Order: sequence, then C-alpha cells, then structure tokens
Amino acid sequence: MHRSRKKQETSPLAACLPGLIDAKGWRKKLDKYRIFQCWEVVMEPDVAHHVRPRRVAGSVLWLEVENSAWMQLMHYRKPELLVRINRCGHSFSDLRFMVAEKPFAPDKKTNLDEHLKPLPPEQIERFSNMVAAIENESMRAMLTRLWLASQLSRQG
Repeated sequence: MHRSRKKQETSPLAACLPGLIDAKGWRKKLDKYRIFQCWEVVMEPDVAHHVRPRRVAGSVLWLEVENSAWMQLMHYRKPELLVRINRCGHSFSDLRFMVAEKPFAPDKKTNLDEHLKPLPPEQIERFSNMVAAIENESMRAMLTRLWLASQLSRQG
C-alpha cells in the first residue's frame, strides 16, 4: 500500500532568514555589523581609506587605523566620528582604535604622505614655548596632543 505524502512547500533561504533572525533575537546584533558594509558611505573618503571597522564588542566599535598618525587624528575626531556613525542608524556607545598590524594596501586616490606632512620644527617649538607656562605636565601634554591633532586635521 502506498501512502500519499503531502508535498511540503519550500521557501528560498533568503525569504526565511528575516523571520529566523527576528525569532532568535539577532536583529540588533546584526544591525551593528552593517557598519562593515556601509563604511565608505558613512565616512568621508579620505578617512575611509585609512581607517576601517575591525570588530564589534558589545556597543563598542573597534576601528583599525593605518598608523599612529591616523590614530592620533581619530582620537581627536572621536566625538564627531561617533555622532556621524550613529546618525546612520547605528547605536555604538564608544569607539576604540588599534594600529593595523600590516600596512593598508596603497590607495591610488590618496597618499598619506601628501596629507600628513611633518610640521616644521619652528612651529612646534613656538607652540612648546607658548604652553611652557602651564605647570601641570599632564595638562600641557594633553594640550600639545590636541594642538598636533588639529594641525594634522588641517592638512588632510
């Protein structure tokens, strides 16, 4: 005797995934990872070629920077970057930075050396003389880092 089986309708995987993602509660977590896909849209091109998302840890986005000069510049611009990223539908509470282990592939559009030329020693010395009156060494160092970052951002 042959039993008739009901044919089960199948659905393409792409049609099933959204329901599965919602049912498992993965939506918020997956939304954070969209930053990897839309990085070049969220960031201005000069930044996107030297800084890239590396990983998501909870509500913290880790960014990989090309070198220490870019790290310093990104620390200076951190509040602005966080607002810019979150304005695009993300909900990160903090940005952290790490220097890339390997150099980024050369970019034909921009050249880091063209953007981040060394500051003239006279200019650095002039600024150092201006802040020498600040007794708190930590405060003087922070102000110097801020000034250097602002000088670098003007070059880019």
